[in-house]
Amino acid sequence: MTVRPFRHCKQHIASIAGRYGDALSPLVVYRAAIAAGHLREDLQQMRALQPLEELHNKLKTFRPPPVPVSPPNAHPDIASDPGKGLWEKMIFMLSRADPPVDDKLKNLEGVPRGVYLFGGVGCGKTLLMDTFFDCAPLQHEEKRRVHFLEFMLEVHQRMHQLRQGHPEMGDPVPQVAFDIASSTKLLCFDEFQVTDVADALVMRRLFHLLFQSGLVMVATSNRPPRQLYQNGIQRESFLPFIDELEQRCHCYDLDSDSDYRMLAQISSGAGMYVHPLNDETRQQVESLFRGLLAGDRTCPQTIRLGGRDVEVPLAGINKKVARFTFDGLCGKPLGAEDYLGIAASFHTVLVEDVPLLTLNDINQVRRFITLVDAFYDNHVKLIISAAVAPEHLFMPEGQGSCQMSSKGARGYVPATQDEVFAFARTLSRLNEMRSHAYLIRAAAGGHLLAREAMPVILFETDSIISEKEANDLFTSYDVDASGLLELPEVHLLLQDLTERRVGHRNVMEAQVQHAFRSMDANDNGEVSRSEFLKWVNTSLANLKLTQTA
Repeated sequence: MTVRPFRHCKQHIASIAGRYGDALSPLVVYRAAIAAGHLREDLQQMRALQPLEELHNKLKTFRPPPVPVSPPNAHPDIASDPGKGLWEKMIFMLSRADPPVDDKLKNLEGVPRGVYLFGGVGCGKTLLMDTFFDCAPLQHEEKRRVHFLEFMLEVHQRMHQLRQGHPEMGDPVPQVAFDIASSTKLLCFDEFQVTDVADALVMRRLFHLLFQSGLVMVATSNRPPRQLYQNGIQRESFLPFIDELEQRCHCYDLDSDSDYRMLAQISSGAGMYVHPLNDETRQQVESLFRGLLAGDRTCPQTIRLGGRDVEVPLAGINKKVARFTFDGLCGKPLGAEDYLGIAASFHTVLVEDVPLLTLNDINQVRRFITLVDAFYDNHVKLIISAAVAPEHLFMPEGQGSCQMSSKGARGYVPATQDEVFAFARTLSRLNEMRSHAYLIRAAAGGHLLAREAMPVILFETDSIISEKEANDLFTSYDVDASGLLELPEVHLLLQDLTERRVGHRNVMEAQVQHAFRSMDANDNGEVSRSEFLKWVNTSLANLKLTQTA
């Protein structure tokens, strides 16, 4: 059975509404979709549905507090003062004092808490929210589902209209909040994110008023609340919004490697095993690889396993998808530990150009058997391009003789009954790994077994910084020329390295503290040049490292 994206929630709900009547709920819809073959059950999604189910039931009897006849008194707004510059306005708005104690959220005991779902792309956040929204027990005009960036654009446009039409009003945020709360009980936001300073300027006050009015919010996001507006200007002034968000919403981390967009792409015909080797299948593999990356940048990477390295020719910088040739994996003296290291580092592996194998290639056959076993046991999604169909991949001839090897050397090939038997198991596993059931199991279980069993370090090949580069880095970021790096200077260094790698400067405070402690060998609160150089040599000295255990 193929994965069919569950995009027609309204039609599905309409088709089952008559059977369930008032008992219709997100959980009922989800289970009915599984029974109908639209979805496969996902444990993380089922768990995330619980707070949505509870909210659904509470909304049946929810009566929000009455909205005031008029909006709260507006306060003078420096943003309306033509004598103030843009920067001055922004700093003023960001540095406003927190609401006084008597203006904190209060008297909301009867208002149900919303739900904030966060997790990686493709894990089903939007599916769950849309399912909840479409069967929410409210009138159509009392609920709204909107992309968060679109919502904030509307807010800014409405604020501009109010300033133009009513310059005497002052701060337009209370009026905007009043207008929203007067017509809406439930707001569902897709892709909740805060990257724009203009949004951050108004969100704390706007959502404080919306929450106080009794509005219920459900949102999806790629980030947990505490990472919203990370490293933004005057972020400490934005933190009260996060506090109130966590107060008014159950925050649930789907925390799953399941990417159902990817599963749908593969199961819809992209193929887990393509043959023969020609321009068409090479293009098919290339398209699939690019689709799995979803725009992520790629580079050669290296897996460090104890005292040796395994080279990865190409892999996503953020997506855990890698690409190898058969000769690169099975034509070299690699073993089970190496393949387990790959399984711990990537959830999807493409292996290209697998040839027809015979007894002349017995070492490659043995390594391929070990590779498939390692990937199968650790739920890795394996995509193969090969010269022949799976059932013809290994063609043993004879039981042991003097034969010409694939490298052109004549040598004795021993009897290989064990390999013939083992390859039959490998063929069975390859067929299972192409099945929809395996893909779902792999998506739900991830590649966690190998990760737990063996710590590995994955980093970009050729990213190790030379001693000269390290010295130059130290000098560049020792901005006060004191001969020492202090915490703010280390923070700036990590931000710049992160920007070079992934295109943004978001570095968590915990990462900065960890890096600083690692550098500060004598724990005196400062990092000397020698300490920095030692840190470079021992930890590869860059943020291109991904610790996978």
